[in-house]
Amino acid sequence: MSNRKGELTKAQILRDWPHHVLMLVPELGLEVRLNEMHAFCKGVDYKTTGGSRPGELDATRWCFRSSEDAAAFRRNFAAGNRTDLSDGATTDTLNQNSTINKAD
Repeated sequence: MSNRKGELTKAQILRDWPHHVLMLVPELGLEVRLNEMHAFCKGVDYKTTGGSRPGELDATRWCFRSSEDAAAFRRNFAAGNRTDLSDGATTDTLNQNSTINKAD
């Protein structure tokens, strides 16, 4: 599968936005929580990519240029169940009870 001209590849995103949070997607999806995540990231330099492989749990990888932005995102949307991955990313589960607060 080739990319359209000018489109970033997953490898480019992973390299140029090096701070990753891999969010597991609940069975019923993220629903309105996804809109909250994108609203939280307004003004932040980030990209998202698919984070799962066939046979694995569904996930979305949120990639940030800044470690501070990644940490703020993790604080607001992750439940604290973290597993460090070999590529430096972190797997987090969605915290359904979190509040949106960028200024911690």
